Amino acid sequence: MRKFYLFTLLFLAWIIVAFNLAPAPYWRDSAEFVITGAFLDIAHPAGYPLLSQLSNMFALLPFGTLAFRVNAFCGFVGVLVLFGTAYITYRICVYDLKLGEKDACLAGVLSAVLLALVPAFIRQLFQAEAYLLNTLSLQALFVLYHRYLHDSDLRHLLLAAFIAGLSLGNHVSIALSCALMLPIMLYSFNDFKKVVLPGILLFTLGLGVYAYIPVRADSNLPLNTGAVSTFDRFIDQVTASRDFTIRSSVASTEKRPPAFHLFRGDLFSVVKKDFNQLLSETNLLAIVLAGIGLVSLPFFKARAAFALLAVGLGNWIFFTEWMSDPWIPLFMIVSILVPIGLVIQVQRAGGQSLTKALVISSYILLAIVSCFEQAYANYTAFRDYDYTEIEARNRVRDLPYNSPYIIEPSAYLSEYAYYIEGYRDDLLLTYLPDLFYPGLFEPFSVYQNDDLIFKTITGDELTNIGNIDRFIGVIAPQREIYFEPIPFLIKYLKGIVRVDQFGGIYIQQGQSSYIERAGTKSQLFHIQELANHGVSVPSIIENDELSRLDLMASLYANLWTEIGDLNLAHHTLQLLCKDASSPTCTGSIRHNLNVYQQLLNDKPGA
Repeated sequence: MRKFYLFTLLFLAWIIVAFNLAPAPYWRDSAEFVITGAFLDIAHPAGYPLLSQLSNMFALLPFGTLAFRVNAFCGFVGVLVLFGTAYITYRICVYDLKLGEKDACLAGVLSAVLLALVPAFIRQLFQAEAYLLNTLSLQALFVLYHRYLHDSDLRHLLLAAFIAGLSLGNHVSIALSCALMLPIMLYSFNDFKKVVLPGILLFTLGLGVYAYIPVRADSNLPLNTGAVSTFDRFIDQVTASRDFTIRSSVASTEKRPPAFHLFRGDLFSVVKKDFNQLLSETNLLAIVLAGIGLVSLPFFKARAAFALLAVGLGNWIFFTEWMSDPWIPLFMIVSILVPIGLVIQVQRAGGQSLTKALVISSYILLAIVSCFEQAYANYTAFRDYDYTEIEARNRVRDLPYNSPYIIEPSAYLSEYAYYIEGYRDDLLLTYLPDLFYPGLFEPFSVYQNDDLIFKTITGDELTNIGNIDRFIGVIAPQREIYFEPIPFLIKYLKGIVRVDQFGGIYIQQGQSSYIERAGTKSQLFHIQELANHGVSVPSIIENDELSRLDLMASLYANLWTEIGDLNLAHHTLQLLCKDASSPTCTGSIRHNLNVYQQLLNDKPGA
């Protein structure tokens, strides 16, 4: 009976996911992970070697686009997460709460269904991302520890040590949850002493997945963000110290690990903000029941309860004040604790059938969390999702044939169009950091008729602006040089970018010739297009798309401001607020508009 319930859940979940997989990437890091999964490339720090290697197996499927195949891997991992959620709930109910197998299976199915209805989980389910694999790793660690609690088999702890090391090859956030679980494991100190040395060895063996980075760095990769040629570069890649080095002091403050947010400001306001975000993804009843489960479970199995708390708390602390998508482990813990809270309350009441109570409660919760119509809409929202692919093509569509195109490490959309779709493969893609920081990134060369006409020069200084000057001098007389229209351009080009009378951005360094950035001119129209269709996207991603639009417009306004064109900055934001009642006219956009209007009013000659 146990196997029938759980494997039926696994099969049905996979059928639903497989029929609704997106054919293209989502916007955040999805395009990058599609490229790394398809070609075994190196992603942004810390490199994500585990995700790249595992998703590459699905990239070998003989059908669907490459994006579809990598998305299929992440969808499959998501289905395993649902199964793992049900299994953990089942184990706690059977071994800790002494519930019958049938009732425990129903509780497990309820927990999986609750997680399956969380919008953040659904968004992750249909895109190439690292958070579901991170959740699956945490589930494996908890199951192994829970098995050890009930059979005292030290082999479970040794396997957990190996998986912990291996999991760090997916996302470093798992380290915080593991660190919080460690004091709980020390409760069994005598057993811990027996496994500490072999555990360290197995943990180190798991970390060996990072050998992938220097091995692959020697290949001619489409996406090689590490260019790991020395041990120092390897350390820079896995610790992201290189990226912190090249950021401005302002950007470095903004990009500090999120865990530091708890200690930089008002803890109460941080908790309040994140609780409201948690509430928007679930509902108050589920959180209350989960709280009951968390408070009551220690009376049955304290170490199991604290291990669950460590998983959820570690995940939240690492990603506090972020968006809700990385909080999948936290949502998983809530989904597990809801039926546990129900079971404990019914057990205390006595005299009722647990099965009947669980079934009735399941229907009540399902009605509150989401109606079936909304759930169906959410699960089919990504089936035809192609906004990102359209944007990727739009970025390079109008560039002249054989143009040099300097790309910035953002969402890797242009690389996706170029390498995955084979769209505009006539372009000469140039990675901007390769020109600016040749000592930290991959050296860049340009050949013409097999003759080397340009090569970056590596010096002792961090930034080598001379490479840009030489590149312009060599290439510009033959072809116009275009830059990817991205909002973070100012991070690298502050001080040497200029704006023309049409709103185009160009570089003027030394005596180099004028280079017009026609690509950026079109970005204003692109923002307007996003504003027009932003309210028509599926509801599950509407807030995400509006947030994206808000970010793009605000950063472009900042770019124009740095260049000295307040009118263009104001105009960019006005595109989103032509109708004050439009969802695109957010509070932050209205606030920024007021600030810019005041700056324009105070401008001499206004």
